[in-house]
Amino acid sequence: MRPGPALSTRHLRGRQPRLRAIGLVATALALLALGCGKSVNRTGTGLPPPSRPVVPAPSTAAPTSTSAPVTTAPATTTVPPTTKAPTTAKASTPTTKPWAPSSPQPSPAQATYDLLGAWAEHARSLALRYASPGAVSALFARPYPSGGFDYRGCSSPPSTEPATCSVRTGDNLLQLTAVSFPHGWGITAAIFES
Repeated sequence: MRPGPALSTRHLRGRQPRLRAIGLVATALALLALGCGKSVNRTGTGLPPPSRPVVPAPSTAAPTSTSAPVTTAPATTTVPPTTKAPTTAKASTPTTKPWAPSSPQPSPAQATYDLLGAWAEHARSLALRYASPGAVSALFARPYPSGGFDYRGCSSPPSTEPATCSVRTGDNLLQLTAVSFPHGWGITAAIFES
């Protein structure tokens, strides 16, 4: 029996190198297509496992067609959680500096005269150099007496104690409290008594 045309290789003799090249290219493309998107399994190769997950680079090559469908598993990466210390805002409490005269005077009497002079001139800002805002408000709440004032004197307490200065204004008595500060005296209170 004579072999049929399918078994004859005479017609392929000149084409064998070309067919081999095409076969090698097809095999290479198939292996490349199977390897895209998969991480390398190093188990059994004698190589140590990678120290971090292997993430394939995104492919920019044009898709190729093959006879067998290719499926790839989605790439996953594990990102270790970051720990961030909680931040707590410290409540800021405004610190108010205790009042002190901007122009302290050498004696309680001088502080009293300077304050009353500012009151006579209706100069509230000048009065604030010698007396606290509360004392200035109490003093300027009343009009300066048309007949002026009659200075009665200041007490002489020990150096750490406040002094009381008395002033007659018409029918009223004005009591001014003078306090010693590091560089002199200032008025901290003004009280009218009838």
